[in-house]
Order: sequence, then structure tokens, then C-alpha cells
Amino acid sequence: MRDRPIILVVDDQLQNIELLEAHLTPSGYEVVRAANGEEALAKAAQLPDLILLDIMMPKMSGFEVLQKLHADEKTRLIPVVMITALRDTEDKVKAFDAGCDDFISKPFDKNELLARVRSLLRIKRLQDEVKENYDKLKELEALKDNLVHMIVHDFDNPIMAISGNLQLLKLFPENLSDEQKNNVEKALVVCQFLQRMAKDLLDVNKMEEGKATLRLESLNLGALTKDAVERMKVIAFWEKKELFCDIAENIPEIVMDKELMERVMINLINNAIKFTREGGQIVVSIGHDQRENNVYVRVQDNGMGIAVQYLDRLFDKFMQIKVKEAKHGYGLGLTFCKMAVEAHGGKIKVESEAGKGSTFIFTLPITR
Repeated sequence: MRDRPIILVVDDQLQNIELLEAHLTPSGYEVVRAANGEEALAKAAQLPDLILLDIMMPKMSGFEVLQKLHADEKTRLIPVVMITALRDTEDKVKAFDAGCDDFISKPFDKNELLARVRSLLRIKRLQDEVKENYDKLKELEALKDNLVHMIVHDFDNPIMAISGNLQLLKLFPENLSDEQKNNVEKALVVCQFLQRMAKDLLDVNKMEEGKATLRLESLNLGALTKDAVERMKVIAFWEKKELFCDIAENIPEIVMDKELMERVMINLINNAIKFTREGGQIVVSIGHDQRENNVYVRVQDNGMGIAVQYLDRLFDKFMQIKVKEAKHGYGLGLTFCKMAVEAHGGKIKVESEAGKGSTFIFTLPITR
């Protein structure tokens, strides 16, 4: 909002403009004049803070001016007060239906006019503040995303270097004790986790921007699920937790991006392991719902569970929850899972209760 609000007064009668100007100028408003609809539209492009618009004008009525203002992205949010000698309720209804923000009948009362102007300018000021704050947030978000991308690319090389050296150590097992071999395996798993996390972050941003490209092929989700479970059993063993797989027979093939769906499975299983106490169990099951014509996957644990207040936001970016007064971040993993599943036309949800475990379920449609 400017220091001195600008009000565009539109009327084909000069004396009406001068009267309005005589009321508005002493109150600190700058008045811009327009004698017809075309002139009004031209001056509205300069974005005044408020428009006082007469209805009864030759060539282009106030209703037509209002429609054109609302059709233009730049001017559609400028508040408009219709001023007219028409007194029929039908005309007032027509004015509001056309999108005016307020209505004043001639002859108007000065105090009423100024009160309505103050009210609409106050609303306009709040709208401008909201837009300004939103624009700043968008700029900060873009800056944050660019910074994150730089960081991800910068730490990718060190991770690859660490992973490469660990692989070299595995080439000479005779030089390592059993404990050292175990530690090398654990370190390699951590490197894989960091690389997967970096990929999740980059892919989430691509999917948000609509730039992700799926490499689709017809695959057996049951086989992919079994492979993911076998890979994660090592981590479950280290964490002293049990991981089982239950795959129904005759699972139809699904058209999907293999790499994305593998990462969905790994993320869901990894979360289940993370939030399950020692001695707990995780069961990954897959089946075919013929009625819904989809394949479903369930990742169920008997771990800590999730409090009800977090369920609606669990798939949000960088979401954190509290478990036994300690913060645990679900990070980007679940955000990636949701976007990847939905990119395949599927759905994902969670069923959970604090202290009683969680079940993540996603479905993928069967396309024939």
C-alpha cells in the first residue's frame, strides 16, 4: 500500500467526479479521473488501490468495465465500489453478481462514502501484505531448494569416495577381522542410505516441478518386493528385529518404474525397522484386490506407532513426530513414497495408533 492511496473515479459526468474528489482529497486520498470505460481500463492498468465506478455510462457500462477488470489477472483483485442513481434491488444484485465489492446509491452520504472507502482500503492493505509475504516465502523456498541441490551434489562425491574405499577393503578379506568385516558392511549400508536420501530429495523436487520422467515397464511387484525384503533383512538383523515377507500367488504384472518402486519399498521397510523396538516384527505382504483391480502392498510393524495428531501430515516434507518425548524425523522418505506412488496412479495411506504399531498401505492400478 502506498503512503497516499490512489483512488480511480470513473464517471461520465464531470460534476460527479469533482464532488467525489472534493470528499476524498481532504481525507488524504489521491484521485485519478476517468470519463468513460475505455479510459478507466487504461488507468486501471496502473493499479490504483480502489475504483469508484459509475454504472450508467455511454458506450461501455460499469458492468462491462467490471467484467473486463476481473478478466485481467493484473486488475482482478482491485476493490471496486459501484456508484449509481439506480435504486432497484435487481440492479444491486446484478452489481454484486458482477463482482463488485460494495455499492453506493446516489445521492450518497459523505460519511458513508468515506467509511466504505476506509473499510475496502483496509482489506486491500491486508491482501497486499499477504501477497507480499507469500512472494517472499516463494523466494525463500526457491533459494532453499537451490541450496539443497548444491549440498546434495557436493556431498555425493565424498560418499562415492567412501563407498569405493570400503569396496576396496572387501577385496582383501584376509586383512580384516570378523568384526572389521561386519563394520565395513554396516558402513556400506550407511553409504547406500545416504545416496538414497540424496536421490529422494532430488526426485521429490523434480516431481513437485512436474519434471520427473517415469521409465515404465511391465514388472512383477511380488518379485520386486521379495528382493527389497531380502536386501533389508541385513539391517533388521543388525537392529535385532525380525523381517518377514508374505506374497500371495498369481500377482498380476504392473506397469511401473522399477527403480522408483524399489526405493518406495526400501523406504517403507527402513522406516518400519527404525520405529520398531528390539525383538519386534515387520511383515511385508502383497496381494491382488480383484474388485478394485489393483495390487496392494502392506508394511506392518508392531513398533512405537504414531499419535493421531501426526497422521494427516505424515507425508509432508521434512515431517517430524514425537515418540516418547524424542523427535524422530520421517524426513523426505515418505514424501517421496507418496509422490512416486501417485505418479503411478496409485494411493498410499497409513493406519497407526501410538504404542501399537503402524501399517503403511499403498495400491497400484492394474492396467490391461
